[in-house]
Amino acid sequence: MGPPVGTLSLNHPLFSSSERPSHAWASASASSSCAKASIRQRSGRPFDKIVLHKILKNRTYQGLTVHKTEAFPGKHQPIIDEHRWNEAQSISQEPPRARARAAAAREVALLRGLIFGPDGRAMTPQHARKAGRSYRYYVSMVTIKRAENDGPIRRVPAGPVDQAVIEQVRRLVRAPEIVARTIRSSGLPTVTVREALADFDRIWDELFPGEQARLIRLLVERVDVTEDGIRVRLKTEGLRDVIQDLQGPPAVDQAA
Repeated sequence: MGPPVGTLSLNHPLFSSSERPSHAWASASASSSCAKASIRQRSGRPFDKIVLHKILKNRTYQGLTVHKTEAFPGKHQPIIDEHRWNEAQSISQEPPRARARAAAAREVALLRGLIFGPDGRAMTPQHARKAGRSYRYYVSMVTIKRAENDGPIRRVPAGPVDQAVIEQVRRLVRAPEIVARTIRSSGLPTVTVREALADFDRIWDELFPGEQARLIRLLVERVDVTEDGIRVRLKTEGLRDVIQDLQGPPAVDQAA
């Protein structure tokens, strides 16, 4: 017996075990790949996410014959092993709200548009899943667009890089010379500047990811990833806008 209708013959796994995508991302990616390769159903219609979802649920691939809600051993050989079947099902059973939260987190990647590799080219946020956990990375655009894997740094874990940048920003707002310079150049009352910067750590921890990303864009000009670590180029002139965001506009005395 031949493979079920809709089966694609592959000589490599779709995803490595260490970079398992979400169900929604996997379906969209697979349907896009089919379209680019001009792979269609027997009816001539393209593979969309709905069709691919049904394929992922088709137990015929396990060597089973399904009648109503019961599955029985079939006379054909399975074309997918039990481990990979279970992995696919665990992805598809992920709660929609959990997928939505993960998507929102990806949308507000802290260093999107600010981080660059050793070759000076941009790195972009991506994520993978393993054993139910999500892992975030910044990946070289050359690796993504040209599938080139010989660069010095192809990807870096996003968490440690984000945290290193945040620590640089924390040190910036605590530096006495930076505080003094901001007081001189901002035109804001001294007490407003000192109170806002002194309270930065507490306020930062209370911000939503999107708000944190906006503040980072005000304070960080560029992040360069090198083989020795990362270099963060800060924008001290952005402190005025940050202070106004944290404290609100300064009070203005009205003439009597």
